[in-house]
Formats: sequence, structure tokens, C-alpha cells
Amino acid sequence: SYFSKRVNDIIRARGRVAVGWDEVIDHEKVDGIVPMVWRNEQNVIEAVRQGYDVILTPMPYSYFNARQREDEPELTYPMPATLMEKVYSFNPIPDGLTTEQKNQILGGQGCMWTEYYDSPARVEYSVFPRISALSEVYWSNPQNRKWDRFKSKIQTQFERYDLWGIRYCDYEKTRK
Repeated sequence: SYFSKRVNDIIRARGRVAVGWDEVIDHEKVDGIVPMVWRNEQNVIEAVRQGYDVILTPMPYSYFNARQREDEPELTYPMPATLMEKVYSFNPIPDGLTTEQKNQILGGQGCMWTEYYDSPARVEYSVFPRISALSEVYWSNPQNRKWDRFKSKIQTQFERYDLWGIRYCDYEKTRK
């Protein structure tokens, strides 16, 4: 708490906003800091109830350093596979929040811890196409999201990835 306050004061004095992992909500409130909520949905609810604006980056939906498929080899840091369908199933707005609390959710991000990867191509493979699924989650109204429609649309995205020369997981189950 002391450290968070001290760093926050230094950053705010320079006209910036401090962003910290959601552990900052576990202690005395630090005004002006923005937690990046990664641990669980309950921390989103707790953070907005404490009055924080938050950035979502929840495990496992947003962590692209997990395997894309169950049949891929384990990484140095073992994590369960996070399939594209799981990423797409994420609901970023927890139930039970007021309209004001929902407005405290500033957005979200995908995470990629590259220390477990030996090449840029392997990083690309781990990010794509899950980044497209997560983008649609954050940019689309939940009522408009349909997995079958997304599976059809991702085929066009695969063509773009090919055009860009990006390595990606092609998910046989998404292929027509």
C-alpha cells in the first residue's frame, strides 16, 4: 500500500495515470491508480465497488501465452490451453453492476508473456487468431456475438493473416 501510494504520487505529479496489477485493491485504496484486473471476476466487482476505474485482463481469457490447442506441447510455464472458443465466450461485464460501475470498466487487453517463446513466429502463432476473438468480445455488444457467425468470419481473417505473412493457429474446427 505504501509503495503503491508513493509510486502513484510520483506518476500523478508528472500528469500521468498509474496502472497496477489488481493486487492494489487488496490494501488501502490508492486514489487515481487504475488496476488491471487479472485474477478473477470478483476482483472486477470489488475494484469498481471501491471506486476504481479498471482495465480487464482476466485469466484465462486474455492470456495468450497459454497453448492454443490441447494437443500442443506444454510450454516452459505450464498453463492449461485456452482455446479460441473460450476467449470468445468471455463476458467482460460481470452481472450485478450498476450502470455507473459498468462505466468504470475502461476496456481490456490481451497479454503475452514472451519469456517462454524462442521466436517472433512462435509469439505470433500464440496470439493469432485469439486476438481477433478477444477484440470482438470487447468491441461488440454481447447480444450481437454469435460463435457460429464468428467462425465463419474468421475464415476471412485467416486470409488476411496469410497476406500479412503471420503464423497463426488455424483451428481445424473453425475451418469449413
